[in-house]
Amino acid sequence: MKVLSNVKDFRKKGMITYNLENLLAICLYISAKGELTSFLNIEDYVNVYRSKFRRLGLIGKDIPSHDTFRRLFMYLDADSLRDAILGKLKYFLSHFVKEDDKAKRLVILDGKEFNGSGRTIDGQNHGNINVMNIYDQSMGLMISSTTLPDKQSEIPEAQRLLRKLNLKKSVVSADALHCQKKTCEIVVNKKGEYVFPVKDNQRGLRQEIESCFSSNKYPVIKADTDELEVSVMILPKSYAGEEWPGQKSYTRMVSHKRDAHKESTPTVMYFISNSKDPELIAEVVDTRWNLEDGPHKFKDEFLNEDECSFADENAVKVMAIINDIIFGMYKLASSLDNDTLHRTKIRYKEDPIKLFRRIYPFLEGNDVAMLIRNAKKRKKRH
Repeated sequence: MKVLSNVKDFRKKGMITYNLENLLAICLYISAKGELTSFLNIEDYVNVYRSKFRRLGLIGKDIPSHDTFRRLFMYLDADSLRDAILGKLKYFLSHFVKEDDKAKRLVILDGKEFNGSGRTIDGQNHGNINVMNIYDQSMGLMISSTTLPDKQSEIPEAQRLLRKLNLKKSVVSADALHCQKKTCEIVVNKKGEYVFPVKDNQRGLRQEIESCFSSNKYPVIKADTDELEVSVMILPKSYAGEEWPGQKSYTRMVSHKRDAHKESTPTVMYFISNSKDPELIAEVVDTRWNLEDGPHKFKDEFLNEDECSFADENAVKVMAIINDIIFGMYKLASSLDNDTLHRTKIRYKEDPIKLFRRIYPFLEGNDVAMLIRNAKKRKKRH
């Protein structure tokens, strides 16, 4: 409640019935249970478990209606909510990551469609709302979620967000949609590195890479992983090619992840990067789907995000950020408990208060150095 009191209240003072932090705490609690799917469901959930919410001091005699929660989601400053919790977790975790001078963080960009957000209004079909996500895999946090009208809007939005980030000692990756000269130029200018897949949206570049590998034009370094054959071609300084910003290497990846299926054929993909580190490139190529397999999968399967029935853009953004917060809490708790994310979900789902209690020191702890030392000791013991 103390942390949530920092969130900006959009309501006029004389028209407040319920404390904002109470309403937000209810939403976070229900999200942690995987039940935050509609405004009516929030009201019904509080109604069924009214005695529990009264014991927690979140409601009195009256129960907030679904209209109260609808207004909350439509007008709340979602970024203020994000900063109140994810901002503080990021502050702690960024100090933890800084302890390793050689470490580079992986920043993954990807869009996600809210499948239940589309509506037909006045005979016109309004498609589902998209959300542009930026996931910091090194910290296990979704650091940004913004709503978009369509898939193509991802490109300028990603470029806008990247300009705001400190990309020093960072590697940026995404799907082939974001393999754009302007995007790569932004990353280079921000002192970061990029590893982007190249597909038919950049046909000239793809043909150039295929030609280089077919002719063995330049030396190739192997950096295979357990399931991937990764060949990195380091380009000479004089190389022009498609004149891509900062280009230093091409990569050919052959995936055998589906070899168990007899009829499947190995997947071949090509990448461009401004890095000359084969091991780093191989690691990014191998883990770049962690956004899909991590927070996106968690939010769809555990938090039931695809069942969200909100049609307002701000409501979808608030929903996405609430679920980002819960994912970040579960992810951090799994690290603190030295356990898998799946078992952590089982451990805390029945009593989210235990989850909040586990995370609270990292939201309000003033002695970051002490928290880091304790976390490192715990990691070393295990």
